[in-house]
Amino acid sequence: MIAEARKLAEDLQRRALEAAPEAGASAAATTIRNQLLRLMVERVGAIRKAAAHVFRRHPEIAREVTSAYERRRRAAARRDKARKATEAGQANGKPAEANGKPAAAPAPATPAPTTP
Repeated sequence: MIAEARKLAEDLQRRALEAAPEAGASAAATTIRNQLLRLMVERVGAIRKAAAHVFRRHPEIAREVTSAYERRRRAAARRDKARKATEAGQANGKPAEANGKPAAAPAPATPAPTTP
């Protein structure tokens, strides 16, 4: 049984070596695949950008043609930026600003006089 297992292992190794593609052919195929993938990604991006422009007044339609991954990535970047701004404001002793805009001026302490 052990002899049969060794023979089977050698046979499988020999088959794997015979079936393995040459390094040059494999590298060429990988390069072509990557070039085609890049072209496809660029074209899909161009189509999504055009669709976002065409449907800019219809956000529910634009949302269907835009990338969910890109939307999540942009939202995460906004949250991270807001968090860093809040932390920086707290470290400096300043009140936090919302969305990069200064805080609203406080309401006056006394009401304005009314004219009859």
